[in-house]
Amino acid sequence: MGYACPKCGHIIPGDAKVLIWHLRNVHNAICGHNFTQHITCGQDGCERTFSGRTYVFRKHLGNHREVNLPAPVPLNVAPHEDDGGLSEGSDNDVEDAPDDVPPAAEAEHMWDHFGEQEEVEQHASGLVAGMLASSSTAHSTVTDVVKKTANLLDDITSYVMHRVQEFAAEVGVQPGDENLQSLIADVEAVSHPFQNLNTLYRQRTFFQNCDTFLQAEELPLGIGYYPRSNPQTGNVQQVMRTISFQYIPIKPLLKLIIEKTEIMEIVSHLQPSDDNLLRDFHDGSYCRQRAFLSQPSTLKLILYIDDFEVTNPLSPRAGTHKLGAVYFTFANAPPKYRSSLANMFLLMLYTSGDVKMYGYEALFAQFILDMNSLEQDGIDVDTESFRGNVKVGIAQVVGDNLGIHSLFGRPNNRELQASSLDVIKVLSFVV
Repeated sequence: MGYACPKCGHIIPGDAKVLIWHLRNVHNAICGHNFTQHITCGQDGCERTFSGRTYVFRKHLGNHREVNLPAPVPLNVAPHEDDGGLSEGSDNDVEDAPDDVPPAAEAEHMWDHFGEQEEVEQHASGLVAGMLASSSTAHSTVTDVVKKTANLLDDITSYVMHRVQEFAAEVGVQPGDENLQSLIADVEAVSHPFQNLNTLYRQRTFFQNCDTFLQAEELPLGIGYYPRSNPQTGNVQQVMRTISFQYIPIKPLLKLIIEKTEIMEIVSHLQPSDDNLLRDFHDGSYCRQRAFLSQPSTLKLILYIDDFEVTNPLSPRAGTHKLGAVYFTFANAPPKYRSSLANMFLLMLYTSGDVKMYGYEALFAQFILDMNSLEQDGIDVDTESFRGNVKVGIAQVVGDNLGIHSLFGRPNNRELQASSLDVIKVLSFVV
């Protein structure tokens, strides 16, 4: 009796909470009470997908009987027509039941490696990474939470150690007993999960050493001269400074995304419409009439360009620190994945005023070279669902009114005399 795991296909004996615990501790698919990735039910061929809160998945599992089910359907299939891949309900309509209690049947082998320092740090780093990924959480708040959590764990483990030693004395176990010392050592090993994550510097160092971290490159835009007062002479001098921006190399970034996610499996399930209805980009004539974009294994990128204010937008100095960003997602992924912030990847970050001074040509120079290489040579990847060469091209360039028209040489709204057709022609020419 049990449920089939949507990730590995094994029958997990027990109720729904056992399966939730298995997904959290074996596949790292759950953080807290939230899924970290899209999960397909897979019970008896069910293709319903879930994300967000785990109680919706738990509630859905009640519709399936606890029997020895066949292997689940592949993960991340096309969205079901009934739910569109969206979770139902709100965060307040159902109280979360505790699903983090390990089932006895699996506890025997699930905790074999948990006492290792690296394993404990991985669990702790998942908590820190989740907080850092939130745009509404400041780094100082994350560090403060980590320090207070570490102090709480110190108090808890100290009390547990005290009670273990008291119990050992009550039952007549000598302080030097080998089994007792081994137990104390195990408790001590898991008592400091945040020792390498308790400061901002240590957090950065830890994540930089992870195999999923990709360091941004600082590339030059041009040379600028800025006035600076000489404290010795009191004169104002023109000081030369290199103006730069941040660029995340797209080739290693795409290789990392492809090999760490199921994007190639997702792409393989997406097929153009066969009834001549325009439902997505790949249903249009622009994609169908171009041999490169119409290939199923080609990854088609959607580039977004946008400027944003990082300070008070009502301030009299608004615009001084305005930043611009270029990010992308995949055009041949289902809309439910494209609409998720987790699937929009940062590519460039720059100061808007610098781009106005030096132009987009300098900004996109390295990116264009990389895209030419990706289109002609591709990248070699090795995943469970795909092994071979993947070629990548640009399908669309989108943005708001100011971003798109400044990119294509029409920065002033008063000068926008071109029709929508003219803009589409410009986009088609660039792509």
